[in-house]
Amino acid sequence: MATWNATWMASLESRRQAENEAKAKAIEQAEKDLTQFTAEREALREAKMAKNRSEEQVKLEALEADLESANSWSRIVKLIDLQQDENVEVRNGMEWNGMV
Repeated sequence: MATWNATWMASLESRRQAENEAKAKAIEQAEKDLTQFTAEREALREAKMAKNRSEEQVKLEALEADLESANSWSRIVKLIDLQQDENVEVRNGMEWNGMV
């Protein structure tokens, strides 16, 4: 019985070591993945910030140019959206004739 118990304990110890090695490898891989994810996210964030800064700069330059313009109506027209929505139907006067 003592020999069987010794072999069983050796088997358990080898399993424990294998599990610990697998756990250490999984933790190491998870740390690498997390580091890579963080770096990619930061790069994407920096790229978006740079794009937003450049777009904001262009808008500010356009606003300053509009303010320097002598024609105030051109500034007003640029503030108003003069494009017709595609979803809005244009109604003719025939529909309103019966309501008057």
